[in-house]
This record gives sequence, C-alpha cells and structure tokens, in this order.
Amino acid sequence: MIDSVFSIGVRYEGVRNVIDRYCRRFELPKQAPKGTVPPREQQESITGFLVRVLPMEADRLATEVLLVSLPTVVAQPTACTAR
Repeated sequence: MIDSVFSIGVRYEGVRNVIDRYCRRFELPKQAPKGTVPPREQQESITGFLVRVLPMEADRLATEVLLVSLPTVVAQPTACTAR
C-alpha cells in the first residue's frame, strides 16, 4: 500500500526509506531472514494498515510516522468501498 502511493514520481530509495520507517514505528518485519518476504501471517493486512492510519490526521501520519514533508494541501486518508 505504501509502496504504491509513495513511488509515484520519486526515486525508489525514498520509497524504501518510508517503508523502513513505517515498519520500525509499528515493529513490523520488513523482511524475513535472507531477504525473503515474511510469511503471510507475519505481514500486515490491508485492514490492519487501515486500522493504524485512518484514525490519524494526515499531517501526523506524515510527520510522526513516515517522516515526510507534506504539500500545502493534504487530503485526509479515507477508506474505499467496492461497488
């Protein structure tokens, strides 16, 4: 989820940094040993991600968790529903 949002128009190194900070902040494994992907049960679900970020103001999420600067106008994260 973070990768798809933050990788638009930036170097991927910056995206990796944002993902690293998110994982450290919430004590989530980024990689399993030997650079493999953690087992599914150790990965954060989309629901888990939304439970963490939706209650936060966008500026707080950006500045305290992801440690990124914000443009002047910021949209509050919202959940999408399938139609």
